[in-house]
Amino acid sequence: MKNIFCIIILSLLFSLSVFADFEVGMDAYEQGDYAVVVKEFKNLAKQGDAAGQVGLGLMYHDGKGVTQDYEEAAKWFRLAADQGDVFSQDVIGSIHRDGKGVTQDYEEAAKWFRL
Repeated sequence: MKNIFCIIILSLLFSLSVFADFEVGMDAYEQGDYAVVVKEFKNLAKQGDAAGQVGLGLMYHDGKGVTQDYEEAAKWFRLAADQGDVFSQDVIGSIHRDGKGVTQDYEEAAKWFRL
């Protein structure tokens, strides 16, 4: 029972930490401090957080705080899409349809749009 309680507490602390990092990133975005946004979202994204992956994908797509890189954006959107993030699934469909950062592939685009 003690082990289960410790796991629950650690999970809550990790979740709150991830949420806090996301909030720091969003606050920085609103202030136009894109270097901080990229740092915070990259930390989250590397931990497997879908929201961080989406945020980082958007930063690379738009070239905010980083050099615009459609291939890097596609990588982060794909990681979030693979976790079931519907926004990212739609974006990945668009990326394949338009051939931005990936080889244009209408069948792959359709697959993602169907999800």
